[in-house]
Amino acid sequence: MNKIFSVLAVTMVFLISCSTKTPPETSPRPKPPDLPRTSPETRPHDIEQILYIPGVGKVEVELMTNELILTTFRKGHGGMRINLFSDYTRVPIQSYIYDVIRVPLDDFKIYVITITADNKVGTVTFQLKEGKLYIW
Repeated sequence: MNKIFSVLAVTMVFLISCSTKTPPETSPRPKPPDLPRTSPETRPHDIEQILYIPGVGKVEVELMTNELILTTFRKGHGGMRINLFSDYTRVPIQSYIYDVIRVPLDDFKIYVITITADNKVGTVTFQLKEGKLYIW
């Protein structure tokens, strides 16, 4: 019986001594090296809507490609009329559009666009400077 008590006492002393010790110092894991990416980082196209007329159409500017996107809501109903001026001269594009068209834009030029259909008119003046859009 004494042997059982002595074994239990030794076991308890061992367990208590193990639980009161401070854990050994561990060094932080090293950060894995940054590996080169296999493909370039992709970004969504930055498209800014600059003019919207319900029932007629909308005008957007894609900042990644410097393009003007003209969209009519009147497909099959006569389209919409477009007037685009750049630095006080008319830009040669088609006057009526019946679908989506894209027009390339230049930096640092001031553009004025007017869209019309029936008795609705919308106009906006804007400029692109180094990938940023400025609207007056």
